[in-house]
Amino acid sequence: MEALKEYAGVVTALVTVMAALGALGLWAINAQVTPEINRLEGRIDGNQLLLRQIDRKIDANFEGLNARFEGIDAKFAVIDGKFEAIDAKFEAIDERFEAIDRRFEAIDARFERIDGELKIIRNDIKTILLRLPNKTAAP
Repeated sequence: MEALKEYAGVVTALVTVMAALGALGLWAINAQVTPEINRLEGRIDGNQLLLRQIDRKIDANFEGLNARFEGIDAKFAVIDGKFEAIDAKFEAIDERFEAIDRRFEAIDARFERIDGELKIIRNDIKTILLRLPNKTAAP
């Protein structure tokens, strides 16, 4: 029976040590781990708040940039319209110059025709003059 009392004492001591280790573990958890977890959760919450603020600022900046880009696009559309109007005016001017060129070609053709007719007239006058009797010659 003596051996059983020793065995019971060892088991009791072992249970006491295990209970002490459990209590020490709970103390470590409560004294060390829980505050660290709470501190980390606080940091996470703070970082999430900062992230939301940064996201709001970025969204506001993007909205401002988009408004500016829309304004720039509108200005480019106006400029494109002006260039199209200028192009149309240049096309009209080109058409006028082409019409003027055609008129000059017609005038050149008329001058060539008149020059040809003048050559014929000159030749006819020369022929007439040659056929006329020469009065300057003494008989």
